[in-house]
Amino acid sequence: MFFVILVYLIPFVQNLIHPLDVIGVFKNDQDGFTAALLRSGVFAVLTAVLLTGGALIFSILLIKVELRSKKSLLLNLLLMPVILGNVSSSFIWKIITLDSDFLFASAGRKFFGVGLMELWQYGPLFIYLFWLNLLTVKSQTWDYARAIDLSPFEKIKDIILPHQRNMAILLYVICFIFCFYEEAKIEFIFRGSRGTNTEMVNHWLNRTYQSDSLLSADYAFRHISQVGLLVLILALCILVGSLLLKAGLYRLLITTKKLYFGSRFNYPVGIAYAIMALLLVFVCYPLVAALVRQAGNLSFDLAKLLFPLSLTLIAAVLASLLAIVFGIMSRLAWQQILSSFNYRSMLFLILMFTLLIVPPIIILISGFKWMQNVGYSSTYNIDIAWLVGHCILSFPLLAGFAVATHFRAKNNYINYLEAHSVSFREKIRDIFLIPITRLPASKPRSWLLTKEALTLCASIMPVVGCSFLPLCFLVFSTRASCMSPNKPFLFQTEK
Repeated sequence: MFFVILVYLIPFVQNLIHPLDVIGVFKNDQDGFTAALLRSGVFAVLTAVLLTGGALIFSILLIKVELRSKKSLLLNLLLMPVILGNVSSSFIWKIITLDSDFLFASAGRKFFGVGLMELWQYGPLFIYLFWLNLLTVKSQTWDYARAIDLSPFEKIKDIILPHQRNMAILLYVICFIFCFYEEAKIEFIFRGSRGTNTEMVNHWLNRTYQSDSLLSADYAFRHISQVGLLVLILALCILVGSLLLKAGLYRLLITTKKLYFGSRFNYPVGIAYAIMALLLVFVCYPLVAALVRQAGNLSFDLAKLLFPLSLTLIAAVLASLLAIVFGIMSRLAWQQILSSFNYRSMLFLILMFTLLIVPPIIILISGFKWMQNVGYSSTYNIDIAWLVGHCILSFPLLAGFAVATHFRAKNNYINYLEAHSVSFREKIRDIFLIPITRLPASKPRSWLLTKEALTLCASIMPVVGCSFLPLCFLVFSTRASCMSPNKPFLFQTEK
């Protein structure tokens, strides 16, 4: 799959033969490039920090919501905004903000509005993932914390924060990438432009390409490829720098000895359910408000929707299957690296996400260049190119979740099967496809890892625009791996 991605980007790489005058780009400020880059970088860093930090706090507040309870099933609704996709979310908020003057008064308020919309779209997903990851803390850890009478702050500092560290870094990287190249919301709702000081780097690249196309299509692609490489490098620098700073602050928070609140207080389970209710209202209100406003204007032409929805479903299934196969093969090939959610596996996942840092317009124009070579003689060529493009765009994120899902396949059991010369087909079946229920209790067991990976892939697919797979597997599979007798007594201090 990586080979396919590299082949797909060959038109982009070919244009990098001619070097770009980097100093001249900043010295002449090529039509507002520096300002657009700074806006994107600052917006991405601030939004990613606030979203991951806020999601971590809310996941802690939800810790008393038990996984097995019927009420916790409602938390699946937290995935609804991200499943709708970027464009759909933009139109929903456009309908809601039609009569609003506050968000349109200044550039700062516009970016505040976009940040709020990013919070609505990605925040609930991050809360849900943090919450599921928090439930994987071993019950023995909570029993030990209760036995030595740790305070709530000490439990957060010594148990929860270290356990959530890698998840926080991974979600920060994902959020940064999506926010850095944000386009739909600020374009459809606020009409971002250079004159209003709301133009971001993605808008600048699109505007520059359209302007250069008036001279020559080849010149436009060559110029935008060179500047796009510069944007990619600068985005990586901003990401790595902010990530190191965030990791340092996170480490400082873990090692600090200062208590920020009283060492003892009661945290009734009712408060956790009240917070869950507030989150559900926050998620559902924009949808309900948009439907109410457009109740009389809704119309569906099923005949016209059937074909694009079918293509979407095919692309989602193909990308999910590719991601699952990659996750299985990676787990078997790099057993030590991908044995758990650790520093090495985190670097592996971040490396996979680097494709998403390539400016979207570069990926789009590379597809057009390939279409020129293949030809437009048949509509099937266009449909196939569309499917391949969406599979490539969605693969890093989907494969990342598939790889993370297969962490629960233990090395000891993989080595056990290899020592007994089990065939490759049986190995795949016993480790990833079915639960190992016939082994003795001393042998490691496997939850439905591939089913769970398929669910996560189906849930995250719309983030890159190829929606719309519902929550059909989510209730049964994303929770399966977390089913354990863990009872976190975070805010309970009695022995």
